[in-house]
Amino acid sequence: MTCTPYGINTQRLLVRGHRIPNADGEDKTTSDAMQLNALYIAPFIGIPICLAIVIYIFVITSSRYLKRHGDLVGKYLSQKGLKRPQMNSKNYQETINQLKIIFKYN
Repeated sequence: MTCTPYGINTQRLLVRGHRIPNADGEDKTTSDAMQLNALYIAPFIGIPICLAIVIYIFVITSSRYLKRHGDLVGKYLSQKGLKRPQMNSKNYQETINQLKIIFKYN
């Protein structure tokens, strides 16, 4: 057993000892904790997490949320005075063709 953590000091105090019998003669054990199986604990942790995820998904995909927060990118760009790029089928097809040329895809 050392009294200082590694790297703090170069000197160490080494301690030796031996076990002596209990004077009262009775053994007081404090580690009699009740052991629970993980299968009993997992639902209490897993179900609330899954429920929170499902509620989050329903809130994010709800029409009220999408009406209120759906176009945050557009609002941000308009506040900064920038135009949102319009993506029509012609621009999209040109982008695909350029990517095919870049990656040499047939």
